[in-house]
Amino acid sequence: MASIKIVTYNVHGLNSPSRRGKVLGILRRNKADICLLQETHFKKQKIPTINRLHYSQWYHSGSDTKASKVVSIGLSKNVNFTLLDKCTDLEGRYIFIKGKVGTLTFTIENVYAPNTE
Repeated sequence: MASIKIVTYNVHGLNSPSRRGKVLGILRRNKADICLLQETHFKKQKIPTINRLHYSQWYHSGSDTKASKVVSIGLSKNVNFTLLDKCTDLEGRYIFIKGKVGTLTFTIENVYAPNTE
């Protein structure tokens, strides 16, 4: 199996289209196959469309009211991922996705744990 490059990045908010473009550019330059983004600040009902040209699948956790956290997972179009199950936190602090790449089953986790009391 070919290698898969995973990049994790605390983006400190992606509600601005220009900011989303900059972050996606960084991810593409780093040739990330799987992106784990923390602090996207998306509200559950207001998740913007993310350019799907390079990253065709996106999964988000999120809160109905707070937009201070929220984690997201993006998968490159080069990763032939089939989703089997998904588990998210209502507070937006974690997301687990389980799926298949070829014949292998994977669980991808993205957890945001700020160092506050």
